[in-house]
Amino acid sequence: MRHLAIDKNTLTTVTTLAHLLQISEKRVVQKAIRHYANELRKFNRLQAFAGILEEAEADEMLKTIQNSRLNKSWEIEL
Repeated sequence: MRHLAIDKNTLTTVTTLAHLLQISEKRVVQKAIRHYANELRKFNRLQAFAGILEEAEADEMLKTIQNSRLNKSWEIEL
């Protein structure tokens, strides 16, 4: 089995997350890698459309996607 060296700040973050989530450090790393891989797959699916749209259309689509991710509104009934 290979070992991976990580810097002190990353190790501190992993340790803190493990404590807060009450899971092992190994599980924190596994979940983080899985999350990152899923995000990369989403990005790659978007890349499949690269070249189909005109540049202005693609820029507008990316702007819309970015805005929809940033401008989430929450409604809470009390």
